[in-house]
Amino acid sequence: MLLAERLKEYEIAVDSFLRRSERRERTNELFIALNSLFITALGVFLLSSSLTTWWVAGTLVLISLFTTFMNIIWSRLLGRYRVFLACLGDYLTGLERSFQQEDKGTIEIGGEHWGFGIESYINAKMKIERRGHGFTQLELRLVYLFLVVYPFITVLVLVLTYLITNHYLPPLAIK
Repeated sequence: MLLAERLKEYEIAVDSFLRRSERRERTNELFIALNSLFITALGVFLLSSSLTTWWVAGTLVLISLFTTFMNIIWSRLLGRYRVFLACLGDYLTGLERSFQQEDKGTIEIGGEHWGFGIESYINAKMKIERRGHGFTQLELRLVYLFLVVYPFITVLVLVLTYLITNHYLPPLAIK
C-alpha cells in the first residue's frame, strides 16, 4: 500500500475516532440531562403531593422502572463506545507503526498482522471484551449512581406513603 493511501486511511481513522468521541460526549450529556430532569420533576412532584395518596407512589414506581431501563441502555452504549474507541485506538497505533516498518502491506496490532481497512479490523475486534480504566469507568459509575438513586427514592416514598396514609406520620407540608 502506498504511503499516500496509508495517510488517507490514517486521516479517515482519526476523523472517525473524533466523531465517535463527540457522539459519546453528546450521549452522556443527553442522559445526564434526562436524569436531572426526572430527579427535579420527582422532587417537585413529591413536595407538592404531601404523600397522602398511593397514586403518587405508583407513579413514582413507573418513573423508576422507566429510568432504570433508560440507564441500562446508557450503560450499554458506554460499553459499545469503549470497545469501539479502544479498537480504533489500536488500529491508529498500528497504522502509526506501519509508517516506520518495511512491510507496508499489513498493520501490526497486538502482535497480529492485519490487512489495511479499518472496518474489517474493528468488526473483527468488537467481539473482544476489553477491560480498563479511564473515563468509561467514571461514566459508568454515574450510571450506577442513577440506577441506585431511583429505587432508593421509590422505596423511601413507598414507606413514607404507608406511614402517612396509616396516620403514623402527619402529611408532608412545605412552608
